[in-house]
Amino acid sequence: MDYFKDAFGGFDPQRDIDAPLKFSLDSLLADERLDDLAALLSAHGEVGGLEGEPGWIIEKREEGQSPYYKFWPSTACFRSFVDPDSYRLMHPEFFCDMTTFKRYVNAITDVFAKRHPNRADQIVKIRQLLTEA
Repeated sequence: MDYFKDAFGGFDPQRDIDAPLKFSLDSLLADERLDDLAALLSAHGEVGGLEGEPGWIIEKREEGQSPYYKFWPSTACFRSFVDPDSYRLMHPEFFCDMTTFKRYVNAITDVFAKRHPNRADQIVKIRQLLTEA
């Protein structure tokens, strides 16, 4: 399913700075991986990232200091990346803070909920986790 237009007003892989996040969330919901998204959002979960085909990943900054995060912007809570060998984007990497990530997740889950009313319980769970984050 293509959620780009309804959720984000479109998708331009050669211009959108936020294309990796849009692409990753669209792929995630196209595969109906709502439980995985909920696990990523859970403060007590053990999921630090999600990945899928073609070559995308969404990572959540874990608590504590790690050398891995030294190249992340200080305000970044999430990183999305799309492997250029799998899918060409002008900007293959995107970092964002929690507020921005919530906005994108809310936008795409709004569209998902309209198209899949039978999955309302899972959307409610995701909304609750976003509120707690």
